[in-house]
Amino acid sequence: YNDRLLSKEEVVEIENKINSIKLFREEYQDDDSEYTSNAILQEITPNNINTFSISSKTNYLVYLNLAKQLTYVYEGSNNNWSLIKEFSSSTGIEGKETPKGIFSVTDRGDWFFSEEFQQGAKYWVQFMGDYLFHSLPFDETKENILDYTLGIPASHGCFRLAVEDAKWLYYNIENGTKIIIN
Repeated sequence: YNDRLLSKEEVVEIENKINSIKLFREEYQDDDSEYTSNAILQEITPNNINTFSISSKTNYLVYLNLAKQLTYVYEGSNNNWSLIKEFSSSTGIEGKETPKGIFSVTDRGDWFFSEEFQQGAKYWVQFMGDYLFHSLPFDETKENILDYTLGIPASHGCFRLAVEDAKWLYYNIENGTKIIIN
């Protein structure tokens, strides 16, 4: 038993998990994805993805492997998924970790700029609150990439992708597509 208060990061992580469960229940309670919650507890691979009864509201499914810093895009449907894309990614640094859980694509845009961090990004795709997939960070002019880091944690919680990979997601992954992060 520990009577210390939770840190801000611990509270955010708990809220993210609660929101993930709520989203899963709201969006997927009527389908056959009873094993999806088990899927987020282990690594999903092209060899085992069709054993979890994972469905998506679109013909795409996006899986993000935090340990490998890789984004996998599958096309198909429940128990008939095929890997079509694999992107090197950079997720949240220590203290600004990317949330784990089950989400879905909710919005998108071609550009944003953060005054707080003095950087922006192209081709953002939202999966929860301020958490996005987006390009490598750019300066305010939209011309100069500020950090080319991929393959290791480097973001403030979002998924950074190469510009062409972020652009592909932006144009191909529809709202409602299931996102699994672990």
